[in-house]
Amino acid sequence: MTVDQRLLAELYQEVLVTDQQGFRWLGGRGKPILVVVKQADAPFLTDENLPFLTRLLNACKLTLEDVAVFNTSSYPSAHPDEVLTFFSPRIVLCFGVTPDEWGLPVDFPRYQLQALKGCTFMHAPALLQLAGDTEERKQCWASLKRLFNL
Repeated sequence: MTVDQRLLAELYQEVLVTDQQGFRWLGGRGKPILVVVKQADAPFLTDENLPFLTRLLNACKLTLEDVAVFNTSSYPSAHPDEVLTFFSPRIVLCFGVTPDEWGLPVDFPRYQLQALKGCTFMHAPALLQLAGDTEERKQCWASLKRLFNL
């Protein structure tokens, strides 16, 4: 474990959870919201991505305590149905993971709110790309405002 990963674990030890099935996530799971990321170089999020996601959640009147952040890179063989059954989300936000890449049976455009498997899905570019692209952030924010009635 690197120093950054150790620091992340220490900062969020109260919201970092492991269950019997072995799925690990960052967040408190206070609301049925699943944030799906693909971060090969971190257990959950890189140091660059965590502050941006936190600001994005705050803009939606949410915190890390409200969501579960699940990194698909940590579970490459986990099928979306397993993950969705375990977390039971009503909202799934995918960053850097397209529906097709994750193994969902349907593909849809970025930022489109899509009902599927009892959830509302939205997918967007990776957090780092989103943070650096004003136009992408505007499109993402427009969808998030509709999704969370902001």
